[in-house]
Amino acid sequence: MKQNNNIAFSSEGSNSEDDVKYNGVINKKKYNDINYNDLSKQLTLEELHTVLDNLEERPSNEDFYGIWNHVLGITKEGFEDKVKYLCLYIEDYSNKYEYQCYHVWDPLYPICVNIKIPKCTQDFFGLVEDGASIDKIKNYIYTFIKYYDTLKRDLYNEHKNIFTERMKNPKRLEI
Repeated sequence: MKQNNNIAFSSEGSNSEDDVKYNGVINKKKYNDINYNDLSKQLTLEELHTVLDNLEERPSNEDFYGIWNHVLGITKEGFEDKVKYLCLYIEDYSNKYEYQCYHVWDPLYPICVNIKIPKCTQDFFGLVEDGASIDKIKNYIYTFIKYYDTLKRDLYNEHKNIFTERMKNPKRLEI
């Protein structure tokens, strides 16, 4: 398939052997039809890295907003996974030892990630609207993901330690 740069492409994009084009932005690496504009399917972290690493020209603001929605989905998904791991740890611990009843929250209950997300989203939109470079926007996204990965890990370890300490000292169950 030969591409004609005068043709407006849909948000679903178009593939050729060597190029992928989304809304007028060509990325010089074939990466399996990753469509970051499709918000019905959450991108994985690896797919997001692929999309960001292959941006050569600045996409439209709407494209950046779509990418940001995937970033938020990835960070929130990770929090839910950590809660599931913590619940499994507590369940496994409780099955091995006889202790008083310990209240565990419902893992399906929605998690409030952090009040910083609206502020970070506002900052990201400001970068995009001010015409920041692709590198500056990528750096902001990678920093945001790294911050939330660290936060997830630290919260998981902290609550795992709290649970373990409470189980070792039953008098502290009321804390």
